[in-house]
Amino acid sequence: MAEKKTGVVIILYNPELKRLKQNLDSIAKQAEEVVCIDNGSENIDRVEQFLGEYAGVVCIRNKKNRGIAAALNQGMAHCQKNGKQWVLTLDQDSVCPVNLLESLERHVNLDKRIAVVCPGIYNEGQGMVQSRGVPCKGREGLKSIEYTITSGCLMSIEKWEAVGKFDERLFIDLVDTDICKRIRRLGFLIIEDSGVVMRHQVGSTKTRHILWRTVYAKNHSPFRKYYMMRNGIYLYKKKEMPAVVLIKYIVREYLLVILYEKNKIKKLRRMNRGIWDGIKMQTEK
Repeated sequence: MAEKKTGVVIILYNPELKRLKQNLDSIAKQAEEVVCIDNGSENIDRVEQFLGEYAGVVCIRNKKNRGIAAALNQGMAHCQKNGKQWVLTLDQDSVCPVNLLESLERHVNLDKRIAVVCPGIYNEGQGMVQSRGVPCKGREGLKSIEYTITSGCLMSIEKWEAVGKFDERLFIDLVDTDICKRIRRLGFLIIEDSGVVMRHQVGSTKTRHILWRTVYAKNHSPFRKYYMMRNGIYLYKKKEMPAVVLIKYIVREYLLVILYEKNKIKKLRRMNRGIWDGIKMQTEK
């Protein structure tokens, strides 16, 4: 039997084992090998014991948290070294449908410009995430979209290298926004198959209403709020986020924290610090 040219990478950081089990019970049956990159989890001994129950699951341990971007690059490089051409990247709290890998793989050769094929995303607490894009002619259920999260992405290793890989300075948050911008700027495509849907958790999402608008409070930690602000400024300086989009993004996040989220003072302080550090941050030459 020919070696499969698709790898699977899951990024771990203090995972909830019950949720991770749901993820692995599905995806491990679909792949020859699943590579778990652990970013310095405090429960690593339990994690390794747990992963040992699955055939074909490999764990690569980082002594400290290197960030999601670095871990993704690490997993992509591992798969590349082992002769893979495409890699499915997953967060630890995503739950894949049983046909995810097969469904995405069937589209990779439709166009040489395809860099990413992804499923529709069902965010628990929000519902189906609406993506912006245009339908692919003659391909029912497929559309070329502007942006997707990294979890559930079937990404071309060739295109990953061509766009300059994941930006490790981001550490966490907006990593997906950044690479999607670079993918599209180079003329590559992100294709969504709405016929396959993956369940995902973004923070602890709660649906709220402001006048006639529905908004989603993600309830991220102060740690995450810091990087959301810092990285927004950084992307603007990289010319990957227009000023108008950045301002709307910052205003929206402040309003959601003030109006709907707990631990407001600590979050606002970390957000203020994130903006300041983003202003000081230098882009790479």
